[in-house]
Amino acid sequence: LVIGIDRSVTRLTKNKYYNKKQQQEEVMTEEQNDNEMNNMNFTQFIPPNILLVRAELASFWQCVYNDNLQPEQPPNDDDDHHHSWPKIKRHYLLYPNPYPKPKRIQSRWYGHPSFPLLMNPIISGECVIVRSNWKGYLEEFALSANFVEQLQEQVSKWNMEGPTRLFFDNGDEANVPLTNFETKYVDCGEPVYELVLHR
Repeated sequence: LVIGIDRSVTRLTKNKYYNKKQQQEEVMTEEQNDNEMNNMNFTQFIPPNILLVRAELASFWQCVYNDNLQPEQPPNDDDDHHHSWPKIKRHYLLYPNPYPKPKRIQSRWYGHPSFPLLMNPIISGECVIVRSNWKGYLEEFALSANFVEQLQEQVSKWNMEGPTRLFFDNGDEANVPLTNFETKYVDCGEPVYELVLHR
């Protein structure tokens, strides 16, 4: 399961699945009912292993954390809504707003009050991958992760790789930009970097 989270509907819908919806709308004939076009939801084009969520990321982390602290209840045959969060394998932060002005440091993820929550294994999983076009952001992120790790006295320590500059090969389908922001930076020749923290 891949969960994509953003507080912006505009950014959530800027994807190839939304484009498929628009293409299908364009080929609809005028005889088709307007209601059919209005009811067409781009989520029907999304593969079943992808979930797009409009949410504040810190609030989402808190919900996942709280849910995982509850003792696991045996499934109830009468309860169709029973679920438990899957174990998180990798957690990506892709091109977070760097808030470059020093007075906004608490808005950066590594200065945000919820940062210790991200560093908790329940939320971070086995690996946290952060990408940015600002290398300094990733260097400060790594320092903050080390600091939180010492405060939390975590048993499993972070191993860090990077920040490393990324290069993309147009001929390699496995090595392509992951986001629209990344594509934009690569297309204009701006360097992009990746920091990998894994346990």
